[in-house]
Amino acid sequence: MIVEGNDDKALFGRYADTRSCLIVVAHGRPRVVEVILELDKSQFSGALGIVDADFEVLEGRTPPSPNILVTDAHDAECMMLASPALEHVLRELGDEVQLVSFQKDRGSTALEHLLSMGRVIGYLRWASSRRQWSLRFEGLNFKAFLREKDFSFDQRLLFQEARRHQGGERSGPVPSLEEMEASVQELDAPEHDAWHVCCGHDLVELLSIGLRKVLGKNNEADVRRERLEQQLRLAYEERYFLRTKLYVSIQLWEQRNPPFRVLSVASA
Repeated sequence: MIVEGNDDKALFGRYADTRSCLIVVAHGRPRVVEVILELDKSQFSGALGIVDADFEVLEGRTPPSPNILVTDAHDAECMMLASPALEHVLRELGDEVQLVSFQKDRGSTALEHLLSMGRVIGYLRWASSRRQWSLRFEGLNFKAFLREKDFSFDQRLLFQEARRHQGGERSGPVPSLEEMEASVQELDAPEHDAWHVCCGHDLVELLSIGLRKVLGKNNEADVRRERLEQQLRLAYEERYFLRTKLYVSIQLWEQRNPPFRVLSVASA
C-alpha cells in the first residue's frame, strides 16, 4: 500500500494486515500516482495506492489507474471529522456549556461553523490550483483572519494573509484581493459537497483556535493541529472505517487481485 504521508500510514496501518501488506510513504500525492503508473507499465502486481481526493471529485476526474483509490472526502482528515470521531474529541477537549451556548448564539453547531469557514479557504485553494496562482497555504497564519476571542472569521483578512504568504515552489501570478473574491464567488455553489471543498488540515487548524476560548478552555500547545489530528486518529474507530466507500473499494481491489491482501478488518 503506497500512501501520501506518515499520517496516512498511521491511520491506514490500523486496518492493514501488516503480515502481508507493506505500507510505503511516497511523500505526496503526485509521487503516489507516479509510482503506481510506473509499476503498471512494468506489469507489477500487488501495489495499491491511496491518495486524497483533493478537488478531483469536484473537477469530475477519476484516478488514472484502477490501482489508485481515493478518500471519501477531500482527505483522510475530512473523513475522520465527518465521523463520530469529532464528537469524541469535542467531548474530551471541548466545554459542554460553551458548546451549547455557541450553538444557541450562532444558530449552528461547531462543525457547521467549521465547514462554513473551511469552504471559503477551500474555494481559495481550488481557485489557486486552477489558475496557478503563486499562493502558499502551508504555514498560513490562521490568527491573521480568525479571532480567537469570539471565533469569528474575516474573509477579506484571509485574502490579505494569502497574498502576503505567497511564493514557495509556485512561480505564477499573485492575484489581487478582488480577483480572489471573484474567483471564490464563481466557484461557490450549493451543490458542492463541503467535505470535498474543505481541506482537513484547515478545518483542524480552525478547530484548534476554537478550542482555546470559545469551544473550550485549552492551552494552545494542548490543541495544536498535529495533536488534534492524532486525537482524531485515536478516536476514529474501526467501525467508522468499515462504513466508508474507501473500505469497499479496497475490498473490491483485493477481489480483483488475488492472492494479495491489504486489510486485516472485515465487515460484520
